[in-house]
Amino acid sequence: MAKIDFDYAEQYQIAFIKALASACQFMTAEGEKPDRRGIDLSVSYCKEDQNSGDFEEGKVEFQLKTTIAKPNYQKGVLNYPLKVSNYRKLINKSAIPKYLVVMPIPDNADHWVTEFNQGNFLAGKCYWINLVGQKLTDNKETITITIPLANQLTKLTLSQMLALSAEGKSL
Repeated sequence: MAKIDFDYAEQYQIAFIKALASACQFMTAEGEKPDRRGIDLSVSYCKEDQNSGDFEEGKVEFQLKTTIAKPNYQKGVLNYPLKVSNYRKLINKSAIPKYLVVMPIPDNADHWVTEFNQGNFLAGKCYWINLVGQKLTDNKETITITIPLANQLTKLTLSQMLALSAEGKSL
C-alpha cells in the first residue's frame, strides 16, 4: 500500500465535487491564491427568468479536507481533527455561506477510481458541516469536529445549499 499524498487527495476531492456541481449545472472555481481565507472551492449558479429578466444567484464556499480515517457508523459520525487556524476561519458569519467538507478516501490511491466498460466509479463520499456560530477554542493545534453522517454532500444538498444562499441563508 502506497502512502497517501494528501495534495493529490485534495485534487481528487475537488474533482469529485466538481462532478456533483456539473451534474446540477452549477459553476465552480478553485480558491484564491495565496490562500488567506481557507476556501478551496466555491460553487455558484446564476439563472435568468426568461419572462421577467430577473437574475437569481447563489454561491457557497468550501474548505476541503480528506482523510483516511473511517466514519464511526455505529455512532453515525465522522470525527476530523481540524487545525485551529482553519476552524477560526469557519466559525464567523459571512455573506457567502462557508462549509467544511471532509472526504474519507480509501487508503490506497489505486482504489479511488474503478473503471468499468460502462464508465468510471469514483470512490468516496463527502460530509459537510456549517461551523458558523461555534465558540472559540483554547486548543492550540487542532479541534475535533464531529460531522453527522446524515450530512452527506449530494446533488440534492448542494442544490439546497445554493438555493438557501440566494436567500442569504445557509444549511
